[in-house]
Amino acid sequence: PSQALFLLNSPFVIKQARAMAESLLAEENTATEMLVTKAYQRSLSRSPTEDELTRAMKFHQVALATKGDNAAQDSLSHLCHAIFASAEFRYLD
Repeated sequence: PSQALFLLNSPFVIKQARAMAESLLAEENTATEMLVTKAYQRSLSRSPTEDELTRAMKFHQVALATKGDNAAQDSLSHLCHAIFASAEFRYLD
């Protein structure tokens, strides 16, 4: 449990999630589906499932509609942080 809590609360992990979001947004294609797909590919070395893609895109679009100037970066940063905190990220299969 301490490893999961570290990934959720660590300033270092939060900073890395933000850096990954900035890196993704700096690329040429910033369509929501492509951003989500690249986030999964970089962090888990696989593409998201249809269900994961749908949920992540919905989360990103809702965040864009409700937040201010940095909405895209904040939303993508939270998505990256959630991926980093996932069990799949923590354990080698």
